[in-house]
Amino acid sequence: MALSKEFISKLKEEPLQGTVLMPLFKGMGFKDVFQYHGGPLEQGKDIVMWKADDLGNRVNYGVVVKAVNISGKASGKSSAAEVRMQIEQCLSNPYIDPVTAHEERVNRCWVVCSNKIKKEALNTLDTILESGNLKNNVTFINGDKLWELVEQYLSERTVVEKLNQVRKILDSSNPHYRIDPHIKGDVISFSLHPKYPGAEKEHPLKVTGRFTFPKTVEGQKKFNELDSFFKKGSPFTISEEYIEGFSIPNPIRNIIGEENLKPKEIKFGSPSLSHIIQTKFEIECNDGNIGTLDNIQLRPVQVGSEEITLSNREQASPWKTNIVFDLKNHRVRFDLDINYENINVKKLVEVLNFQFAMAKGGRFSIINLDTGIRYPKINIEEAAWENPDIHFVKLAEKLLYIQTATNIPLNYDGGPIGKDEIEKIYLTAEKIEKGHAEFTSGNLHSNLTKEVAEKMVKAIENGERISLTSDGEESEMILGTDVPLGPVSFAADNVIIVPSEFEKFKKEIENSKPTDSLSVNMVPVEGSSIHLHYSKWQS
Repeated sequence: MALSKEFISKLKEEPLQGTVLMPLFKGMGFKDVFQYHGGPLEQGKDIVMWKADDLGNRVNYGVVVKAVNISGKASGKSSAAEVRMQIEQCLSNPYIDPVTAHEERVNRCWVVCSNKIKKEALNTLDTILESGNLKNNVTFINGDKLWELVEQYLSERTVVEKLNQVRKILDSSNPHYRIDPHIKGDVISFSLHPKYPGAEKEHPLKVTGRFTFPKTVEGQKKFNELDSFFKKGSPFTISEEYIEGFSIPNPIRNIIGEENLKPKEIKFGSPSLSHIIQTKFEIECNDGNIGTLDNIQLRPVQVGSEEITLSNREQASPWKTNIVFDLKNHRVRFDLDINYENINVKKLVEVLNFQFAMAKGGRFSIINLDTGIRYPKINIEEAAWENPDIHFVKLAEKLLYIQTATNIPLNYDGGPIGKDEIEKIYLTAEKIEKGHAEFTSGNLHSNLTKEVAEKMVKAIENGERISLTSDGEESEMILGTDVPLGPVSFAADNVIIVPSEFEKFKKEIENSKPTDSLSVNMVPVEGSSIHLHYSKWQS
């Protein structure tokens, strides 16, 4: 539990002892810290504990705990008179050590109050204790001193309170800007944010610097980097040998102090703009077709006097883009990177169709989805973009069809898809589209009782024609995902057991029990076929 001075001051005696004082005294090195919960054994002591002195001798401590102000009154709860009585009881009455069970006497008494110990109470108690020769054995700890001890010995539990204090200090340091601290490793940095709209215009921040670049190759390089920062917003770092003077705004200067205003280096970057522009890319091909990429969240990442760069690099999207608006030459440049790893087939089809359209050439534009405004169109030459494999495009469309029909998400991992997998994808799409399928080759898997299996083997050995019908459930594994196809009925007019498995199947029959189910693979005889019907997909 995080601790704060205010939190401690509001605790009642029992939770004050258990939540704060018990852990505190253990943290201070006291041994066998024990809390009384009232009753006849307490005799003025709320907590007992001990610690060895410099010579290794045991010194017993008794603690009187108060959760409200201690007043100087002659009677009443938490009065000086009540506290005096508890101190006398604490020091005069022995107690049983909860660990050793030996009788012990208190050598030192601490009076701990989580709030205030009034001055008149201290004066009264001081006079009484001195007359009884008890003054040197009693220590008073008020709320302020208690918090100091908590900060010293339970520091990890005061982190939240300290951060809150820092926040209040920073927040009150300037009426127009909020100062946010950032801690990363050994580095503490600060960022400024307006407290209200328009603050940066009404009360602009001024950062001034004076730099000198020697007429050397490295000096010219640094000068060009600085020039690029101003014109294009390109990130730039300048080290101390080029810095003659530097001044930062008061909100930060007041925090870090004048002595820290000699930077080892200065890093320049474009302003961190949180505004996101919801856009989509569109190309209108020369043949009239249109390709689009939807939901591209652009934000300014570099802002200069001659160029502005927008990017969606922080967006969780398979396509990443940078768009550079060249204000000086009135041109627009952009690049597009596609990450095919674990991409959903819907987005896969979308990006393949967009690439297909870009390869045709046409007029490319960026559409602001909030306003509908189209940014200046760019002419894309035909074949400027590589054309995607048309077979892969069609395969992706089949995958999307399966996903849409079954509501089972399918993701492509970016790797090659084998021939068998491709055939399975096309066959599954056909089953869903038509509600039936027919094939004249390939294995048909079935489970047979021992009696049926024996009859089938005998019929095959006698050259008889075998016809089978069966009902069941079917699913296909597509791109590593199980896709249920629902109930299936199949009818085979002439099948045989796969020849390479025939002898093995006969031995399985011989070793099986009458109640066993036997798995077998069959193939249609040349000239015959197997028919499958899927009731879920039949219109």
